[in-house]
Amino acid sequence: MTEQRCLEEVSCWRFQVVDSWFFRETRAHDAVGVSELNSVFPPPTRTLLGAIRTWLGDQEGVNWKMIADSKEHAWLGDADSLGQLSLAGVQLRAKDDQGRWQRLWPCPANLMQGTAPGTNAATLTRLVPGSIEYTDLGHVALPVADPAAPAPPAGSKVLEGAWLTDSGASDWLAGKVPSPDAIWTLSDLVTSEPRLGIARNNRHATVVKGQLYQTRHLRFVRDVSIDLWMKGVPAHLLNIATATPQTLRLGGEGRMAQVEVITDEPMTLPVPPQKASSRRVALWLTSPLPLAPCDAIGGLPGFRHENTETDDKRQDVWVGELNGISLTLTANCRPRAYREGGWDQQRHRPKAVRSYLPPGSVVFCECRDDTPWQQVVNALHGNLLGGEPDWGRGHCLVGLY
Repeated sequence: MTEQRCLEEVSCWRFQVVDSWFFRETRAHDAVGVSELNSVFPPPTRTLLGAIRTWLGDQEGVNWKMIADSKEHAWLGDADSLGQLSLAGVQLRAKDDQGRWQRLWPCPANLMQGTAPGTNAATLTRLVPGSIEYTDLGHVALPVADPAAPAPPAGSKVLEGAWLTDSGASDWLAGKVPSPDAIWTLSDLVTSEPRLGIARNNRHATVVKGQLYQTRHLRFVRDVSIDLWMKGVPAHLLNIATATPQTLRLGGEGRMAQVEVITDEPMTLPVPPQKASSRRVALWLTSPLPLAPCDAIGGLPGFRHENTETDDKRQDVWVGELNGISLTLTANCRPRAYREGGWDQQRHRPKAVRSYLPPGSVVFCECRDDTPWQQVVNALHGNLLGGEPDWGRGHCLVGLY
């Protein structure tokens, strides 16, 4: 019984850098026109989970070449499934200039940043569904600057590679415009460090002549941690992990990470609004969401296209259900597709690259019935949407617009 309770227990695996990290972009070293490979950040979830699974398997003495036929395969899984393991959520944290830890959330794609005329002060505004226009998607409501928010200065653009603090996230969820101080950018966390390497022949302990490569590692400018909330870790392994911090190899070139495992720290979410004055719901993705090709246009899994008439105007919308909540999708804001590959350690080859709806995507919906607001929050806020829930895909926060 004790083992079963620990299998259901949620544990926080906190990754921190030892020196530098490298998480290769999806292009190959020998791709045409590639002279240097950059590092992506945050790292892919599969990479972090792979490091955890490798450590767990090594503690059990797993023969990775025979994992499919071993007794550990049922709970440890493989490159395509996690067995009894599952990921409840991922969270990025960083220390501010006062030494306080701040939780950081992928910046919503409907926030635009600019510079106030005559000053260097940053301004923020948010996009909301506007008038219906005829486009290649049909008659749809295109996002426009919120009339209730300050008008964006000329040159304003959507933020990329940025995050919101808890306070900024709570403002966004309440339908407000966050303070510019609540925005953190990639340069606030890391700087890139060029490296030169050479291919090696492990069998003969020699280098491979002429096979030089260039990469850019991540050098952190402040304390940063990546927290993963795991389920399904066996009790005896959880006891070993929590006894003392572990040092794991992580990402490209086997860079080192220190991992602290905590069993009494729940995942904390930004507080959603307590009530709503309309049926409108803004869904904010904080982790990648897998979509079937038939769902790519609408932006949510299983939603079907419909034509409606509003004030004698035709409008193309998508309707469906998420976790028991019936919704009409009217518009969305999304960054470029999130692409994820990785390395299959068992087969010693790259994994197939997949595209996902990226973190920070915002989907504007309306409830199709009189479902109470708190029921909508309970069903969607902090929960996972779509396929691959064991991998933590489709983590969603619920706000107003």
